[in-house]
Order: sequence, then C-alpha cells, then structure tokens
Amino acid sequence: MTTPQPLAWPAEAEAALAAFFAQDHAGAVAVFDADETLWRGDVGEGLLQYLQAEGLLHTAEDAFARYEALCAEDKRIGYPYATTVMAGLSDAHLRQICAGYFATHFAQRVYAPQQQLMQRLRAAGMTPWIVSASNQWIVEAGAPYLGIDPCHVVGVRLALSGDRLSDRLIEPMTYREGKVAAIDQYIGQRPVLVAGDSLGDFEMLSVSTALQLLINPKDSGPPAENIVSLARERGWVQVHW
Repeated sequence: MTTPQPLAWPAEAEAALAAFFAQDHAGAVAVFDADETLWRGDVGEGLLQYLQAEGLLHTAEDAFARYEALCAEDKRIGYPYATTVMAGLSDAHLRQICAGYFATHFAQRVYAPQQQLMQRLRAAGMTPWIVSASNQWIVEAGAPYLGIDPCHVVGVRLALSGDRLSDRLIEPMTYREGKVAAIDQYIGQRPVLVAGDSLGDFEMLSVSTALQLLINPKDSGPPAENIVSLARERGWVQVHW
C-alpha cells in the first residue's frame, strides 16, 4: 500500500507566501475561516449532530434535519439556527462537551500546513485570528490545535442568561459581510492575510490587504456566486489538498 504523502503548500501558494513573508507585517493580523479552511469538515454541523444524538438539545424536533432545510432555503437563517438551538445548555457544560468532541472527532482533521503557517505568522510578529460561521464554543475548542489563542476566535455567539445560553444571537452574524463587520468590531484592524474556502468568506477575503488564500474551493454555481471564478478574476491564490 502506498503511504499517503503529507499535505504541503503547493508551489504557487508557497511562492506567494514567501513573497508575503519577505515584507514586514509585524503587528498585523491574519484572519482564517475555520471549517474546510483550517480542518477538514464542518465542526459546527458535526457538533450539532452529536448533541442531538446524545439527547442534549432542549428541543423535540429533529434539529439537524431542520438545520439542513433552513440552509437549503437560506444559509443566513440556517447557520444561526445551528447555534440558537443550543439554548438552555450551560456555558461550562458546553465548553466541556466541545473540548471532548473536538479532541475525539476533529483533532486529526486539522491541516498540518495551516499549523505550520500559524507558526510562521507568529514568528513574523503577526497575530492569527479565526472568524467562523460555526458556533463560538466549538471553534474555541479547536483553536489551540493551531496554536491560536481562544480569545482570538469570533464565531456565532449567544447571550447568556445566568450561566446558560439564551436564544438571543449576538450580532454580527459571522457569515458573508458579517465576517467583515466582526473583524471591524472585535479585531479593529484589517487583515494582511485572509484564508477561506467558500462564498461565505468572499467579503472577508476581499478586505485582505496583502494575500488571499482560497482553500479547497468548490467550483460550482453561477459565475457571480462561484468562488473559484471570483477568485480567479481577482488573482487570489487557490490551494487544493
């Protein structure tokens, strides 16, 4: 049996990164999407399925089926639902669940080249952040696997009612233009590097001042909504692992 080769940055991306690191970006920030960008798969969806299977959600409906139906209608409705359906869980218990879930189901899915990139960014004096449409708790659980401080995570957030999650979404919703709003609100400076994988990251990629990395994008949809076509038009670097 042939041993799979470890993932690495392809030549075009490595050349772009070399040119990027040749410049002095000390004090700057780099922003990354999470799902399919830092790791393989959608950790928010996975957690939702797990919570439902374990009977931990405070709802009688099929939450994952509802989530899929809402996303098919409009992701701006479906993505928030995946987080608001967790209302009623205690903050501490959810953090414990997320730590165990990520360690068991997603730690081995983290892309090694991204882990290496985080090291290079920090060595060059930059701070990496994650801005994701998955919920805050599960992305915080995954951040340390990339050496990212959980304080540098902006995901979908809910207000707390005492020590429990309410169903009140804290704006901005971190999807599409909401990711840029989150960058402005929580980070306070525009990134020099942005990495994402889909149309949901388009606006965030567009505000990067130096380098845009598109990771494993899906080449589908009409031209105005095809992230591969949009990236090609703009000269963004595409990476396929």
